[in-house]
Amino acid sequence: MLQVTFYGVCTSTAGDLQLVFELCAKGSMRSLLQSSAELAWDQRLQFATDIASAMKYLHGLDLV
Repeated sequence: MLQVTFYGVCTSTAGDLQLVFELCAKGSMRSLLQSSAELAWDQRLQFATDIASAMKYLHGLDLV
């Protein structure tokens, strides 16, 4: 199971959000999603669950 530490959120003067995560030795989430590697369904479900949880947290802080 892939686990990445979430450190926090930064905002720019333009109001954009930057999410700060742990550096991953095997590359970024973007490169994983854009690759031709097929993810197992349990990994896909975990990613979706983690993203939804993070979005709920950010909404609770009125950041998004």
